[in-house]
Amino acid sequence: MIIRVIIHIDTVGRDDLDRSERIYFHSCKTYNDEETALEGTDKKLENFNLSDGCSLSSSEDFIDLNGKLAERFDDCYNQDAYATWDDIEEELITKCHESFCEHHWNPELLLKIAEDMGIDIAEI
Repeated sequence: MIIRVIIHIDTVGRDDLDRSERIYFHSCKTYNDEETALEGTDKKLENFNLSDGCSLSSSEDFIDLNGKLAERFDDCYNQDAYATWDDIEEELITKCHESFCEHHWNPELLLKIAEDMGIDIAEI
């Protein structure tokens, strides 16, 4: 599982908000497991006092998180402030397959990839 978590808050141009609420923050981070993704996201959110003493316990909590962001920044459609949680493993594999033949490979990198994939160089 490869989880991409995006947290985006861009309220800098909002004249209807207090200056203290005008924030620009963008984070796009990938994680290899759900527990690490939840812990990493919690740490990032501490800066915005959105946890109300609770932490994220599953990906379903992102629905509640987006509700808190909408309320905090008066953004009912989560256009200026949102958080996403996506398992992108299949899409990433597909993109890698599509671009593999077109890529100009560094020989050292290609050997590392072959080793990672378990390709026996002696049999080639």
